Amino acid sequence: MKDIQTSNSYKQSDIRDGRVVPLMEEFYTIQGEGFHTGKAAYFVRIGGCDVGCHWCDVKESWNPDSHPPTPIDAIVTNAVKYSKTIVVTGGEPLTWNMHPLVSALKAKGMQVYVETSGAYKLTGDWDWICLSPKKTAKPLEAYYNAAHELKVIIYNQNDFKWAEEHAAKMHEGCQLFLQPEWSKREEMMPHIVDYVMMHPKWKVSLQASLITPYRHDHEVWKIQEQTVPQVYSPRTYVKQQSQPLGASYKDAPADAGVPPLLVKDEQGNL
Repeated sequence: MKDIQTSNSYKQSDIRDGRVVPLMEEFYTIQGEGFHTGKAAYFVRIGGCDVGCHWCDVKESWNPDSHPPTPIDAIVTNAVKYSKTIVVTGGEPLTWNMHPLVSALKAKGMQVYVETSGAYKLTGDWDWICLSPKKTAKPLEAYYNAAHELKVIIYNQNDFKWAEEHAAKMHEGCQLFLQPEWSKREEMMPHIVDYVMMHPKWKVSLQASLITPYRHDHEVWKIQEQTVPQVYSPRTYVKQQSQPLGASYKDAPADAGVPPLLVKDEQGNL
């Protein structure tokens, strides 16, 4: 486990042991990718990733020092208010010891999923593991038996071969998905559709959360996905319908439960 900058409130041992994690954001939404598309879920995005995908749409997650060290008890307290399904993503969440967070969530009766590149040791007793391998840091062998879902991002034609190399290593019963890289979706989607029709063991995954922005009247600040990512972040906080799109968390009431991070609103203000 890596060391990160902490305040005087936390020790490096808290980070290494998984009692405190760098939290980028947390929000209640609809899962928009892979096997669980369409399911309501509470997302916990952990900061820190050195895998370095050039097409990553959350590069602001890479530096763990940019995100506040957060006790897992606070994450659990927020998560259980909104959903029985928790998705832990990043960044690369398994950069850190996830066992304490997963255990604490499951002790509350939660179903806990993870989205990972598989580049780091698998920690935590997950209910669902989505393996999304990256060429810059290939998965550890243990993931091929452990993962419930293989989701391969298709950026160009060569990625179909890359996908098959990983599919050949997966256990029987693993769900297989091909997903276009967002900036290449119009170019690559016809090829993906043709490929899936010729190789029906695969399914098509779409980034539905980026295609159809959502908002509802739930009393919680959350993420509004943008069709065109902003320079800083593709996500903007919105409230219920009385609050205009583009409001940032700085306008939220103190009891809104908004995680402590900086995002820009549509006018570019923090």
